[in-house]
Amino acid sequence: MENVTDVCFDEMTNSRYLKTFRMSYKQGGMKKIWDMARADDYVSVLIYNKTRQVFIFVEQFRPPVYVSRVCKEKVTEPCNGERWTDSDGNLGVTLELCAGIIDK
Repeated sequence: MENVTDVCFDEMTNSRYLKTFRMSYKQGGMKKIWDMARADDYVSVLIYNKTRQVFIFVEQFRPPVYVSRVCKEKVTEPCNGERWTDSDGNLGVTLELCAGIIDK
């Protein structure tokens, strides 16, 4: 079991990895607004072990997956300053390709 404790939500004012924007525009003469996030470029690799004849994946805890699954389970949304004390950390575990940020 993933030991996830002291979960607290705060407003994100700046991030090294994510930039948030609100874009306003007109489409067909109608004014629209779209909230979005821009992230760095990433790469992922599917690794196959010929000897064992298996694909290699990584099991990782992902906070956005955790929050999404807890919200769905509790039928709630996180609020600034809110704390969660009783949620199963395994709700945030994913099976993924090996991946990372392209930084060069």
